[in-house]
Amino acid sequence: MKIYDFVGPTSLVFRDEVVADAHIFRTPYAGSIFCDEVLKSACKVAGVTGPDFTNVEKM
Repeated sequence: MKIYDFVGPTSLVFRDEVVADAHIFRTPYAGSIFCDEVLKSACKVAGVTGPDFTNVEKM
């Protein structure tokens, strides 16, 4: 059973041909859900509370 944990310095690479036009997606082996800046901004504009967004580009 594979489980990915993003504790400590981590480098994530998302392949454009796999993600395509998706604004939100998850990987099969991690509990994390990923989204793009479009979805994050839409949540902010709509006043959605609850999700905690972490910029993975800065990890």
